[in-house]
Amino acid sequence: FNRFSDDKTVAVGDLPSNLGVVGVKADSGEEVSLGDQIKRETAPSTYRIDDSESDAAKLFESTDVDKKSLRAKIEEMIQHPPEVPADSGENLSFAWPNNVLESDESGEFLGYQMSLPVLQDATDVLSFAQEYSSRETESATGALQTLLNSIGIAGSTSDDRRYTVALAFAEGVDALHRVGYAIGNFHHSKILVDGTTVV
Repeated sequence: FNRFSDDKTVAVGDLPSNLGVVGVKADSGEEVSLGDQIKRETAPSTYRIDDSESDAAKLFESTDVDKKSLRAKIEEMIQHPPEVPADSGENLSFAWPNNVLESDESGEFLGYQMSLPVLQDATDVLSFAQEYSSRETESATGALQTLLNSIGIAGSTSDDRRYTVALAFAEGVDALHRVGYAIGNFHHSKILVDGTTVV
């Protein structure tokens, strides 16, 4: 669905998820076959890579400016990935660039390949937080328990994943800061929670 700027024309259609994306290769020259689109954003868009349970591609629109700087940034990220703290176990994962993607024909920078495991019940971090806040404050007992938990007087309930998720998120931010990265976009849609794992 797209509403055009004149506010009088509406176009509705069912288009293939990778419309207009042809001939993608890794900078090593290996051809990359795109599968289904995972998430449609204004720019960039994320696609599952065919025949892979753990890889995805993030492709930028051709209208994005300064692709040379963007490519340099991605190459720097590939060379200097953050380390997942050993004690975070399986509660932290990064969807981090591991390969530059180019146009098969022109060699123009298109985006990057990243490790992105298939997440069964992933939700963004805001939805995760709202699930807890609405449920726990519905009663006076729930509100009191939430207050006591937050100041450390009462223990958390066994199904309360918030502490594990918050710790994994903090460890992720710390891991990025330790390698010298500043985070420019903390939008909730970019932080996923699957069980107690933060991606």
